[in-house]
Amino acid sequence: MSNYAGDMVRIDRDNHTVTFSANKFKKITGTRLASIVDRNAYCSEFEVACDICRLFSEEVDNKYTRAGKVIEPKIRDYVRKHPEKMDSLGSEFKIEEPIDPDQCWYNHFGKSSPYYRKGLVNCDHPDFGGMVDGYVDFADGTRAAVLEIKTAGIEKRESWFQNGEFTVPEHYVLQASLYCKLTSPELRKIVFAVGFLEEKDYEDPESWEPNEDNTYIGVTDSHPEIDIVMFDAQEWYNNLRSRASNGRVIVEWTPGNKRDEEVVALIEEFVEKQKAEFTAPFPSGKTPESMGGFST
Repeated sequence: MSNYAGDMVRIDRDNHTVTFSANKFKKITGTRLASIVDRNAYCSEFEVACDICRLFSEEVDNKYTRAGKVIEPKIRDYVRKHPEKMDSLGSEFKIEEPIDPDQCWYNHFGKSSPYYRKGLVNCDHPDFGGMVDGYVDFADGTRAAVLEIKTAGIEKRESWFQNGEFTVPEHYVLQASLYCKLTSPELRKIVFAVGFLEEKDYEDPESWEPNEDNTYIGVTDSHPEIDIVMFDAQEWYNNLRSRASNGRVIVEWTPGNKRDEEVVALIEEFVEKQKAEFTAPFPSGKTPESMGGFST
């Protein structure tokens, strides 16, 4: 399934391009950053370009995201109760709750955010944005680290550990490192809290509770190449915008890339569905104008 917001113009399979009407571009968020610089095996550059241009994005309302929303505050409370897991930061912490997304238009780093109005974030990068899961603060209120909360299937637990050491996948480190940078150039620590779920937990997340066996808390440094990655992402973003000629954007997919081909097929499917709905007979007594369509 997919969400589609763009106005399709043409799919050219010979040249592997999709052309469509340009809308306001989305921000470069932490979840998009690694894909832009080709460091995310789960999302291609083509897919993230379609997402940023509001043409296509993967459906985000499923049992995994719903479970994450239920479990995130439980993990945040678990972190709050276990400061000893973060002793490498120092002592006497408090966990800062994130601002409600409705208060900041789903961007903690924009000028409409209460964080910005209080001078608590760095808005020197207007094309970047995102949402933090919270902060770890020192007793005096200064920020010690970005808090990043993740959930993962129990079968993926080994991918978070290498040779017995807690090792965060790079695309997640880049995500949280961006939020460090957008908070303050001096903030370079991240607290990752990961809850590992069994399949039954996705069906009933309200019953899941974090404990020593199913939740891990680790402190990591910001990605050492975050400045370079942000620079490259900004160049990519500028190039994408420069291709928005006459109100249209052209994006190219990689032939043979399985995920790109899946995205193109989903776009085609949705376009055909739109065409069918547009050409279907209007209900008796109805006209395009009376149904909110265009009039001449």
